[in-house]
Amino acid sequence: MANRRLGDLVERAAAQQGLSIEPSQRPFNNGNAQDPPLLRANRAPNHILLYPGCFNPPHKGHLALLNHVLRNAGADLSLTAAVVVFTDDDKLAAKNRKEERPLLLSKARRAELWREAAIADDRVWVFGGSEDSWKRLREQLQRDLARQKIDLRFLLLVGPDWISARSVTDPKSWGCVESVTSDISRPVDFRCPNSLRQLPKCSLWAPRSCQSSEQPSMAPVDVRCEAPADGANGALGVYTSTTVVSTCQTLRKPLRRYRFVACELRDRPEGDAPSSTEIRRIIATFGRDKLEGELAKYALSPSLLATYALEGGPYTAPAPRAMPPDHEARKLQAAADVKW
Repeated sequence: MANRRLGDLVERAAAQQGLSIEPSQRPFNNGNAQDPPLLRANRAPNHILLYPGCFNPPHKGHLALLNHVLRNAGADLSLTAAVVVFTDDDKLAAKNRKEERPLLLSKARRAELWREAAIADDRVWVFGGSEDSWKRLREQLQRDLARQKIDLRFLLLVGPDWISARSVTDPKSWGCVESVTSDISRPVDFRCPNSLRQLPKCSLWAPRSCQSSEQPSMAPVDVRCEAPADGANGALGVYTSTTVVSTCQTLRKPLRRYRFVACELRDRPEGDAPSSTEIRRIIATFGRDKLEGELAKYALSPSLLATYALEGGPYTAPAPRAMPPDHEARKLQAAADVKW
């Protein structure tokens, strides 16, 4: 029988591309995991979450989003594993070029902050290579698996500010057709108490599966949310508390599919949602004696991050840009659009 261990197959593809992998960073804890991820050799596709981002630095919301989707939608979406990929250092520097002295963590350090966190390394691989090397590795892996009649697809995991009632991000920029998000780390503006508002140029949301054996009614519930100020489509799709995954897709070609993994509100952490911008502001504001304690509120691996921050400081505090809106400005707008 052909080897279907995902870690082995990734290492083989990496070797074909001339990519070296450190023994401590082998994909999916290959060789050590008691229950390593396996791929199915049948017509059903195998999905891997692709989780790209700057992660400058990574925070608890990033990890909560990853864990929530893996745990609550893994079986429904046939999720085998997840890969974390980082924005290249030169792109990160260009993004922050208007700041006087920004905190710019190297890719190696951003990856190490992820690895120091409590991640399930038998299912999550932190890839520390360049964006281009990841693209080549992914293409090589999919070619190899196609010869074994194994269908492997990547599902783009994004923060809720990238999928909203105002606009949606095209997952094709990362070579994907489908995107998935959740409101576990911060609210989404398209979720109402008992319904999900239609995304721009997309079909109504529909439940994909349920925790109970009974399928929910497909008739829209009698709930109305205040229409967005910009006049976006206010149509509502069915949503019930038993829905695990809701899905919609573009109404016209090219086909793009969007999935939403709702959280129970009691599971969402109290207080302000964590953000990398707020962590960088903390680093620019607090001294050595209070820094690690403040970072522990939001950041992954706060002790290691404090060490990195103290080596290169001081830094200037970041400020969201209004025009054009940056990532943090979009988060603030998405939060303002939430209607409960």
